[in-house]
Amino acid sequence: MAKIMTKSDFKPCCQTGDKICGKLKRTNSPKKIQTAPNLKKGDKEWVYTDIVRDHFFNPRNLLTPEEEASYEADGVGEVGSPACGDVMKVWIKVDEKSKRIKDCKWQTFGCGSAISSTSVMSEMVTENGGMTIDEALDLKALDINERLGGLPNIKIHCSILGDQALKKAIEDYLGRA
Repeated sequence: MAKIMTKSDFKPCCQTGDKICGKLKRTNSPKKIQTAPNLKKGDKEWVYTDIVRDHFFNPRNLLTPEEEASYEADGVGEVGSPACGDVMKVWIKVDEKSKRIKDCKWQTFGCGSAISSTSVMSEMVTENGGMTIDEALDLKALDINERLGGLPNIKIHCSILGDQALKKAIEDYLGRA
């Protein structure tokens, strides 16, 4: 018989504890969150993986403001709040026959972790011919975080915004179809 969840099984999801988003996460999550190791580079300590650094310094699939007006997306999604610090906007193009995401562009107003998370998410949904809509809807923040090799605890919420913006873009696409 399944256990009935109670309020004590959840805690605020915000790493900073500000509870702005109002969402809760399970305290007994079966999947352990991977966090970034502290890496030593000479006498300096770096808390981001090389994958995070690469996507920050070399973002993939970024939509420039000059390209935005002419980009013809099938779906657009935006999440976040400038008051909280991170805003992510995602544009998708979907192949009508296969229903696979053939292109994913994005813009992020936020920290390096937010930029890296959105960049890697855009690669994940378009590689190998693109994810189907159902596969993309199943993409979780933990998948993005794992692909990055982990983020510092205080930055894990940045990967959540990427998958939420993608889901909003898919909702927009499905509403147009």
